[in-house]
Formats: sequence, C-alpha cells, structure tokens
Amino acid sequence: MKELIKEVSAKECFPVRHAVLRKGRPLSSCAFEDDQNEYCFHLGLFVKSEIVAIASFIPRKFPEQKTVQPSYQLRGMAVLESHQGRGLGGKLLGYGLDLLKEKEASILWMNARIGAVEFYQKLQFSSIGDLFDIPPIGIHQRMYKVL
Repeated sequence: MKELIKEVSAKECFPVRHAVLRKGRPLSSCAFEDDQNEYCFHLGLFVKSEIVAIASFIPRKFPEQKTVQPSYQLRGMAVLESHQGRGLGGKLLGYGLDLLKEKEASILWMNARIGAVEFYQKLQFSSIGDLFDIPPIGIHQRMYKVL
C-alpha cells in the first residue's frame, strides 16, 4: 500500500475530523479556531488519492513550559476507522515531527483523548498532570514530547 503525506488545507481535514472526532455533530464543529493561523499547518495522509488520516499542528505555548522556546499543539489527529491499525497514524505523526524539527520547535504537545493515550505512549510521548474533561468530547490527558 503506497501512502502519500502532504500539507493540506484545514477544509480538506473536515471529512476525516467529522467521521472520527465529531460523529453526530454538525460539520461546522470540525472547524478549529486556529485553523487559519498563518503558522498552523495541516497534514493529510492519502491512500490511492483518498485522504484517510489528518493532523493539525498549531503554534501554541505548552502550558507547563517554563521557557519561551517554540512549541506546537497537535490537534485533530485522526485516522479513518477503515484504515486504523496499519501504522498510518504513526507515519503521519513522524512526518509532522520531522517538519517541526526543521522549524526548530522544542515541544509537541496535545490534549489526548483517553482512548489515544496508549498510541502516543508507544511513540514516546509522556503524560503530565491529571485527567480532565472537555465537554462534550470526553476525558483527556495532556501529553508531550521534547523534540
């Protein structure tokens, strides 16, 4: 299976965000307030020209960070259910981490859904702080990786 990873628009992420992260909610709920930030970038992983995985990287200070080194927040990472379990999420995230290193970012962090914590742990992300609720999405764990 040949995959292609490339930068995409926020709008191109909406179908995957909707199918995986916002089921049963309006498509408008797939827009993030930072999607249009000029320093934000979105990646799509394509299989046979179909976008099957997405991730958005937003420049944002890591809340627990004491220094002012550049950091990014990972938001809206998702892989279509039909393509999960094939390592595509790891490939996409690895590609994003390489781009962040080129941008001299120091940390990638996220508010991970509780069901995704194990995925991020396998990729050497660390947990910090207590679990917390983001209504109506559910329980999350803040995680990070020093680059």
